[in-house]
Amino acid sequence: MRRPIFGRVEGAKGPIADATVVWVGHHTGAMSDKDADVVITQTKDGGRYRADVIAGMPYFGFVTGAWKEGHREGSSVRGWFGAGATVDFTCRERIASRTVDVRGLEAWQQGDALRVLARPQCSESGPQISMPFAIEMVRDADGFFSWPSMPLGRVEAVGQDSMMVWSSAQSVRDAVDFAVPPPSDFACMVTDEMGAPILGAMVHLRVDGRYDSGIDGIETTRVVPMRLVARTDENGRASMRLPFSGKLFALPAAPARMFVATALGYADQFCGVRGNDVFQNGEKSEPPADGVLRFAMREAKAVVGVVDSGLRGAHDNARLQLRHVGMLRVGDGAYLHDPRVAASLLLDGGAFAIEGLPAEMHEHQWLVQPSWHEPPILLRRREGAARTDELLQDLAALGDASLVVFDSEAGPAVGQCVYAVRNHSAHDPRARGPWDAVRLVTDAGGRLRVRLGSGSWILVAVSERAYGRVACELEPGTTSEAEMRMQSFPMMRVLVQDRAGAPIAGASAVIRQGSSKGWQSSSGDELLSQWTMRVVPSLGGSQRSAADGLLEVRLPVFRDALEAEDAQDQERSQPKISLTIFAPNKRSEIVAATYSTEPVKVVLR
Repeated sequence: MRRPIFGRVEGAKGPIADATVVWVGHHTGAMSDKDADVVITQTKDGGRYRADVIAGMPYFGFVTGAWKEGHREGSSVRGWFGAGATVDFTCRERIASRTVDVRGLEAWQQGDALRVLARPQCSESGPQISMPFAIEMVRDADGFFSWPSMPLGRVEAVGQDSMMVWSSAQSVRDAVDFAVPPPSDFACMVTDEMGAPILGAMVHLRVDGRYDSGIDGIETTRVVPMRLVARTDENGRASMRLPFSGKLFALPAAPARMFVATALGYADQFCGVRGNDVFQNGEKSEPPADGVLRFAMREAKAVVGVVDSGLRGAHDNARLQLRHVGMLRVGDGAYLHDPRVAASLLLDGGAFAIEGLPAEMHEHQWLVQPSWHEPPILLRRREGAARTDELLQDLAALGDASLVVFDSEAGPAVGQCVYAVRNHSAHDPRARGPWDAVRLVTDAGGRLRVRLGSGSWILVAVSERAYGRVACELEPGTTSEAEMRMQSFPMMRVLVQDRAGAPIAGASAVIRQGSSKGWQSSSGDELLSQWTMRVVPSLGGSQRSAADGLLEVRLPVFRDALEAEDAQDQERSQPKISLTIFAPNKRSEIVAATYSTEPVKVVLR
């Protein structure tokens, strides 16, 4: 069922008509681009748009305007929102046309031609993190590729099986001329523990991961693409085509290259190569004299079982996902960790089978997905190898959280993103891992209902105007009902004037964070601080000073700072935040952010 997201797009000179609005939706646990729902629409006169999205699915979006004199206006990536939300975009970025040259692809092609993809990155300040979807680029008559209508990012080349062959180290923001390094052929051999060759074993090379945390600062999905580099013959041998020149076992080699061997009926085996050292089965060894990378795989039984708790009536594409971290021992007490995902469709009656799990696991977590367009059921993290009895035990201990969210004006918060995060000990915030959050959105009445494991949970919500937080305790088989009333952000008032004291209309501000030793809350609310610090700065440029020069800027929320007993404690506990105030044809000025209600005068020269 689809419902609309509405909004308006504004550029440097007012509303933008014929701009392209893209919304990309996916739930926590998305494994590939196929798990995403992409909706593309155009703005009408007045800059207004409508996008029909799947109800209950979280979406992020961005805007690019039409070409004008070789440039187009673009917005930053905004997320997450659901059906019924009203989301406005401000295009502050001027993007020049990008014609990308990618040379050297022919050396990698074996039969079918490679596809060249454009993968956008979050265009906020900070780490440039790739988005979980990509658009294929088409080569023109001159052999060049034109960057599509979306934020700038990386260029990728993939084979017909969608396995990545190459990814650019730089964004097209910084470079448009790329050269794919030619492949080099290396040998590998895969046998069982007795030395018998394994036919059809696959060897993958781990490449850069993709995350979704760059949009709002909370990581719920981590995908580590693996490049298929070899498939063994009847002798257990294969030639690996790798983007390395020279010897495989040679210095310098940083970071370590990690390989994974998989075969039906065997446990995945990790092998690391770092310079002249080879790490395998918990031991470091010298590189082989013949230069062949060897794997000796252990037999393993599939993890099988039947899941029916809470999934009766599930859709045909219901899936059980195991997110786990495999370990490669690289010394006494030292490991390389490899975050991976294994999944199985749930067959009739809830039967599943997951094969090829590594013998050594650092930790794991089960995720039950009733369908690709429904919120998943997030189970708790556990250490060591995955066990079916623990999965069934956790599924039998599920409870339901029912939440109603009201915005700061007391109406229902429609399409509001809400995070459910397991509440670990306030004295050990490091216990919270990147997979301990599930992303949800409210319906047309500001309501949501989610199945979670028993225990203590924190529900956090942040919009462009307000924030909210509630805690709930879940008991097996029961429903915990909660209500969240969102509070308005603290506001800083700035009076912008010129040298003669005349007010400046249309000035705006950019929020920047400096030193922040005190910004992580000891009360377990660091999640709220991290999210508001990510969301609010992106909104500063959309607020303009009025005719009297008064500019109101929303500030991020830090509970320790806001709840301090006196001004001195507040000053010590809050991070250093500054505002850069700027206006057309004026020099920008930097001022320290303050929660004071008295306006701060800023003179632009």
